[in-house]
Amino acid sequence: MCIIALTVFVGVRIKVQSHQQVSYETLHANLNKYILNVGIANTFKRVLQVFDGGSIDVNKCHSLMHQIGHAAYEFHPGNWDLLTLDATQVCMNGYVHGVEAQMAMQWQINPEDSASILRNYCSRLQKKKPGMTCYHGAGHAFVQSYNANIAQALGLCDELTGQSDPTDCYSGVFSEYRNYLSGYDGDNEAPIAGREPIAIRPEHVFDECFSLADQYQVECVRQFSSFLYTGELAPSISACAHFEGWPAKTCTHIITVSYASVHLPIMHLIPLPEGLMNFSEEVRKGYIDGIFEAYSMYKNFPFYKDRLSWCDSFPIAHDKEYCKNFFSI
Repeated sequence: MCIIALTVFVGVRIKVQSHQQVSYETLHANLNKYILNVGIANTFKRVLQVFDGGSIDVNKCHSLMHQIGHAAYEFHPGNWDLLTLDATQVCMNGYVHGVEAQMAMQWQINPEDSASILRNYCSRLQKKKPGMTCYHGAGHAFVQSYNANIAQALGLCDELTGQSDPTDCYSGVFSEYRNYLSGYDGDNEAPIAGREPIAIRPEHVFDECFSLADQYQVECVRQFSSFLYTGELAPSISACAHFEGWPAKTCTHIITVSYASVHLPIMHLIPLPEGLMNFSEEVRKGYIDGIFEAYSMYKNFPFYKDRLSWCDSFPIAHDKEYCKNFFSI
């Protein structure tokens, strides 16, 4: 996949605004020009400055970093220092995911070489950041390269990861497959031409997940939970509560992250959604997990220090205890 057509912008200079003035729309529309003018590392830094300045949320930062990562490997495939810039895992590893996806685009041409490069990259990342997960971006690329053949994409994850943890690759597969079913191109931030989004009844949203082998179900449910997200927290959690056990908890977790990751920088404290206390303990724990994950995306923001006080909003003692134990990590 060619992310930047070099011949289009060669010789074109743009006026680079200060990060306080740059909107997501401006960054997205001019990202190729930024990269050509100031390079990968400086574009990475600029996007991070805009995020830290509060002009874009973590999801938009992730999207931009994903695109920068694609370009980084496309034009600097041997520059390992550049390719491991995001070992600090900013903006949900968007840069790393883009690098991995671009590496995996070569799989159909030379699978052995592509696998070797991806494993080498993972090893280098984990030397810089022990415990870092790998291959989410490869999962995205497998779905794109093999016509959304979900079984084949998951099989390639298993082949790539071998004895290592395949979870992140599965996550990438189901993330991209969800985009495909929604008729959405995550790379270009635009609808897929000629593809209509599918409509799934809420009570059947996980049917395909539950038809898969056990090792794939959790990541499938995590990604498919977004089909239940309406943009409003309470009704979306209510849809998750239709299920029981771990699917209800996982669904609520993902729904809550989706909401809080956008609203937390604005509201600083997310109030308990109406009706939450009427749902199961699994749903309530999923909600706490989701808020915790959203806070973890904004560790450099002033409101992060107030995260423990949020736990006091829970009227049930063991919910409050679960929350404070979680948030003390």
